[in-house]
Amino acid sequence: MPSEPETGEKKTGEKNGAGPKRGKNKGGRGGTLKRKYRIPSEDLLRAAIKNVLSQNPVVSSQEKMKWLVLRELASTDPSFRVSGERIRRVAARTPGVVVETSCRETSEKRNLLVCPVCSSRTDVVKNMTIYGGVVSLAHVCPVCGYWSGIFYRAPVRYRFVLEEKKR
Repeated sequence: MPSEPETGEKKTGEKNGAGPKRGKNKGGRGGTLKRKYRIPSEDLLRAAIKNVLSQNPVVSSQEKMKWLVLRELASTDPSFRVSGERIRRVAARTPGVVVETSCRETSEKRNLLVCPVCSSRTDVVKNMTIYGGVVSLAHVCPVCGYWSGIFYRAPVRYRFVLEEKKR
Protein backbone atom coordinates (compact mmCIF):
# COMPACT_ATOMS: atom_id res chain seq x y z
CA MET A 1 0.00 0.00 0.00
CA PRO A 2 1.59 3.32 -1.01
CA SER A 3 2.03 5.91 1.69
CA GLU A 4 0.87 9.50 1.49
CA PRO A 5 3.18 11.93 -0.29
CA GLU A 6 5.57 13.82 1.97
CA THR A 7 4.40 17.21 0.72
CA GLY A 8 1.48 17.16 3.14
CA GLU A 9 -1.06 16.57 0.38
CA LYS A 10 -3.67 13.99 1.31
CA LYS A 11 -5.26 11.52 -1.07
CA THR A 12 -8.57 13.43 -1.08
CA GLY A 13 -6.96 16.58 -2.41
CA GLU A 14 -6.83 18.32 0.98
CA LYS A 15 -3.73 20.34 1.76
CA ASN A 16 -2.50 20.68 5.34
CA GLY A 17 -5.92 20.06 6.86
CA ALA A 18 -7.49 23.02 5.07
CA GLY A 19 -10.43 20.94 3.86
CA PRO A 20 -11.50 20.13 0.33
CA LYS A 21 -10.98 22.75 -2.35
CA ARG A 22 -14.10 24.69 -3.24
CA GLY A 23 -14.78 26.46 -6.44
CA LYS A 24 -16.36 29.85 -6.62
CA ASN A 25 -20.09 29.99 -5.71
CA LYS A 26 -20.11 26.56 -4.06
CA GLY A 27 -20.18 27.61 -0.42
CA GLY A 28 -17.59 29.11 1.84
CA ARG A 29 -17.27 32.83 2.43
CA GLY A 30 -17.33 34.14 -1.12
CA GLY A 31 -20.06 31.88 -2.47
CA THR A 32 -23.64 32.70 -3.28
CA LEU A 33 -25.17 29.55 -1.82
CA LYS A 34 -28.90 30.01 -1.27
CA ARG A 35 -30.54 28.91 1.96
CA LYS A 36 -33.30 26.37 1.72
CA TYR A 37 -35.02 27.84 4.75
CA ARG A 38 -36.25 31.21 6.00
CA ILE A 39 -36.04 32.80 9.44
CA PRO A 40 -39.29 34.44 10.62
CA SER A 41 -39.27 37.99 11.93
CA GLU A 42 -39.78 38.58 15.63
CA ASP A 43 -43.28 40.00 15.03
CA LEU A 44 -44.34 36.98 12.98
CA LEU A 45 -42.88 34.65 15.62
CA ARG A 46 -44.66 36.55 18.40
CA ALA A 47 -47.99 36.20 16.52
CA ALA A 48 -47.40 32.45 16.04
CA ILE A 49 -46.65 32.02 19.77
CA LYS A 50 -49.87 33.86 20.67
CA ASN A 51 -51.89 31.71 18.22
CA VAL A 52 -50.44 28.49 19.66
CA LEU A 53 -51.19 29.58 23.22
CA SER A 54 -54.72 30.66 22.32
CA GLN A 55 -55.36 27.05 21.20
CA ASN A 56 -53.31 25.44 24.02
CA PRO A 57 -53.26 27.78 27.05
CA VAL A 58 -50.48 25.74 28.71
CA VAL A 59 -47.57 24.12 26.85
CA SER A 60 -45.49 21.97 29.18
CA SER A 61 -42.09 21.94 27.46
CA GLN A 62 -39.87 23.96 25.15
CA GLU A 63 -39.65 21.10 22.64
CA LYS A 64 -43.44 20.79 22.40
CA MET A 65 -43.74 24.56 22.01
CA LYS A 66 -41.15 24.49 19.22
CA TRP A 67 -43.09 21.93 17.18
CA LEU A 68 -46.42 23.69 17.73
CA VAL A 69 -44.94 27.03 16.63
CA LEU A 70 -43.25 25.43 13.60
CA ARG A 71 -46.59 23.91 12.60
CA GLU A 72 -48.23 27.33 12.96
CA LEU A 73 -45.48 29.00 10.90
CA ALA A 74 -45.72 26.29 8.22
CA SER A 75 -49.25 27.46 7.46
CA THR A 76 -47.70 30.79 6.41
CA ASP A 77 -44.54 29.44 4.75
CA PRO A 78 -43.30 25.83 5.04
CA SER A 79 -39.66 26.94 4.73
CA PHE A 80 -39.67 28.85 8.07
CA ARG A 81 -37.25 27.47 10.68
CA VAL A 82 -36.72 28.61 14.27
CA SER A 83 -34.92 27.17 17.31
CA GLY A 84 -36.53 26.39 20.64
CA GLU A 85 -34.18 28.83 22.34
CA ARG A 86 -35.30 31.71 20.12
CA ILE A 87 -38.96 30.84 20.71
CA ARG A 88 -38.33 30.89 24.48
CA ARG A 89 -36.54 34.27 24.35
CA VAL A 90 -39.26 35.88 22.22
CA ALA A 91 -42.04 34.36 24.36
CA ALA A 92 -40.42 35.75 27.54
CA ARG A 93 -40.58 39.27 26.04
CA THR A 94 -44.14 38.86 24.70
CA PRO A 95 -46.89 40.60 26.70
CA GLY A 96 -49.56 38.15 27.82
CA VAL A 97 -47.22 35.15 27.81
CA VAL A 98 -45.56 33.81 30.95
CA VAL A 99 -42.53 31.50 30.77
CA GLU A 100 -42.40 29.51 34.02
CA THR A 101 -39.00 28.03 34.74
CA SER A 102 -38.22 24.95 36.82
CA CYS A 103 -34.64 25.06 38.07
CA ARG A 104 -32.21 22.92 40.01
CA GLU A 105 -29.68 24.47 42.33
CA THR A 106 -26.05 23.64 41.66
CA SER A 107 -23.02 23.94 43.90
CA GLU A 108 -21.39 26.27 41.38
CA LYS A 109 -21.01 29.94 42.23
CA ARG A 110 -21.55 32.04 39.12
CA ASN A 111 -21.74 35.76 38.50
CA LEU A 112 -24.74 36.03 36.15
CA LEU A 113 -24.62 39.01 33.83
CA VAL A 114 -27.13 37.60 31.31
CA CYS A 115 -30.35 35.74 32.08
CA PRO A 116 -30.21 32.10 30.89
CA VAL A 117 -33.96 32.18 30.09
CA CYS A 118 -34.45 35.35 28.01
CA SER A 119 -30.86 36.64 27.45
CA SER A 120 -31.52 40.05 28.99
CA ARG A 121 -29.24 41.71 31.53
CA THR A 122 -29.86 40.71 35.16
CA ASP A 123 -30.06 43.08 38.13
CA VAL A 124 -27.93 42.40 41.20
CA VAL A 125 -29.61 42.40 44.61
CA LYS A 126 -27.10 43.69 47.17
CA ASN A 127 -27.12 44.04 50.92
CA MET A 128 -24.90 45.93 53.32
CA THR A 129 -23.10 43.99 56.04
CA ILE A 130 -22.89 45.15 59.66
CA TYR A 131 -19.27 46.09 58.98
CA GLY A 132 -20.16 48.45 56.13
CA GLY A 133 -19.29 46.14 53.22
CA VAL A 134 -21.60 45.29 50.33
CA VAL A 135 -22.56 41.69 49.52
CA SER A 136 -24.35 40.36 46.43
CA LEU A 137 -27.32 38.22 47.45
CA ALA A 138 -28.96 37.33 44.15
CA HIS A 139 -29.33 38.05 40.45
CA VAL A 140 -32.85 38.82 39.21
CA CYS A 141 -34.09 39.19 35.64
CA PRO A 142 -36.43 42.18 35.23
CA VAL A 143 -37.96 40.72 32.04
CA CYS A 144 -38.89 37.11 32.84
CA GLY A 145 -38.53 36.92 36.63
CA TYR A 146 -35.74 34.31 36.72
CA TRP A 147 -33.59 34.60 39.82
CA SER A 148 -30.47 32.93 41.14
CA GLY A 149 -28.91 33.19 44.55
CA ILE A 150 -25.27 32.76 45.47
CA PHE A 151 -25.33 29.31 43.89
CA TYR A 152 -26.35 29.05 40.26
CA ARG A 153 -29.90 27.84 39.55
CA ALA A 154 -29.80 25.94 36.25
CA PRO A 155 -33.05 26.00 34.25
CA VAL A 156 -34.21 22.47 33.46
CA ARG A 157 -37.79 22.84 32.18
CA TYR A 158 -39.81 25.65 30.69
CA ARG A 159 -43.59 25.94 30.77
CA PHE A 160 -45.39 28.42 28.51
CA VAL A 161 -48.65 29.82 29.87
CA LEU A 162 -51.11 32.30 28.42
CA GLU A 163 -51.44 34.97 31.10
CA GLU A 164 -55.25 35.00 31.15
CA LYS A 165 -55.29 31.22 31.73
CA LYS A 166 -52.40 31.09 34.23
CA ARG A 167 -52.79 28.10 36.57
